[in-house]
Amino acid sequence: MAAGRVPPQPPDSLFSGTTKATLLALYQSADAFPPLKSACGAVLAIWDAAERVKGSKKNAQALALRCYDILNTVNAHVIDSSKLSNTMQDSISSFN
Repeated sequence: MAAGRVPPQPPDSLFSGTTKATLLALYQSADAFPPLKSACGAVLAIWDAAERVKGSKKNAQALALRCYDILNTVNAHVIDSSKLSNTMQDSISSFN
């Protein structure tokens, strides 16, 4: 990282909240200087997209854990797998 540059902060930090509020205030008051308004708008749009991706990743991870729990429950309750059809056994095995 170049000298003098501020390293990225976690999105939940006080710095992050202050930065976003400042960008929003600049965006809302920059009508007299359209390039500044455009730049702030672009940064805010990217920021919002990054927050949505972060939320999607957490949801995907939670879904993966839930699927893992379901498979473990199925495996724990199948006492004799020979009584399951081959199709069912293959379906269960494909998730492992």
